[in-house]
Amino acid sequence: MEFPELGQHCADQSCKQLDFLPLRCDLCQNVYCKLHFAYASHSCPLAYKKENQVPACPLCSRPIPVAPGEDANAVVGRHMDTDCNSEPAQRHRKRAGRCSAAGCRTRELVPVTCPSCRLNFCIKHRLEQDHACAGFQSSGRAVSNAAAVARQQQHTQQQQQRRQSPPAAAPQAPNLLEAQRGLSDQEALQMALRMSAAEAPVGATAAASAAEQRRHLVV
Repeated sequence: MEFPELGQHCADQSCKQLDFLPLRCDLCQNVYCKLHFAYASHSCPLAYKKENQVPACPLCSRPIPVAPGEDANAVVGRHMDTDCNSEPAQRHRKRAGRCSAAGCRTRELVPVTCPSCRLNFCIKHRLEQDHACAGFQSSGRAVSNAAAVARQQQHTQQQQQRRQSPPAAAPQAPNLLEAQRGLSDQEALQMALRMSAAEAPVGATAAASAAEQRRHLVV
């Protein structure tokens, strides 16, 4: 079942889509679909009547004109880098491109950044030996990161050494020679006799047990 009275066609000549929820432009009063409702989408001839917001520079409060299609943030940033007359912007432009070497006031259009200390230098002082580079020491984060890496490497080396080192041998009972060390000949002989006498009953018991087993086998 069709409902021809429902919805309207988009007024854009390239669309003409039937839209059941059409949108009416508040300037030209034409009906458009959601894709062509914006002023720029249907090239509204009365779009100039709408008040355009002009961004202002946050440093000098000067209004910055923005052309259609331009990014307002990019335009304001370009103004701050080139045309802004405020003191912070002028001070920043004076430091921009200036060599960081002590006593050097050379400014480069394209400064060279040292990969070690992350500072800008001129062509004359671009090498590390030319500006006495001391590394990235001005950042506490860099120092803490280096210390953490060193501690981790030391911990890893200690674990590897513990894995590779052989296990400690279990303590053994002192033998006869160690027990006789420091004794006279007579005392050493007496100790040997006592140890031999202590081992004799064990040997005799083992021999008797073996003989008893052989006797049972014969029977």
